[in-house]
Amino acid sequence: MAFARARVSLIPAPDDPRIVAGALQSAFGRYRQFLRMSGVEVSTPMYYHGANEAGGYLGEFIIPLAQATRPPLTTVVTAWLGGRSGRTVRLSIGERQAEAGSMAEAESFLRGAQQLLEAAATFNESRS
Repeated sequence: MAFARARVSLIPAPDDPRIVAGALQSAFGRYRQFLRMSGVEVSTPMYYHGANEAGGYLGEFIIPLAQATRPPLTTVVTAWLGGRSGRTVRLSIGERQAEAGSMAEAESFLRGAQQLLEAAATFNESRS
């Protein structure tokens, strides 16, 4: 569990441009850059159309669970949700998943996952 990762997927609103559109790709790239500059270890899955065609970001950010409740991720999720009505964030940690339409819902899920991680670590330490 020490290496648990959180997957944060930014889900566009129904009236957002397509994910391959420049506006969303630009936003995903800025969010990725911001997280990295803030010291968050982030992986960003990409898609590719074909060998000769451009690809782009999927809008997913995979980060260590221990960094999931840090302010940089909160900033990204808040910016995403506030950018357009109808946007959501899908959060996945292991087999647990939640979809959040507000920062409060996202933080609640991430805090709960962090508490489970800490409880598991404490349990493992007590057995050593």
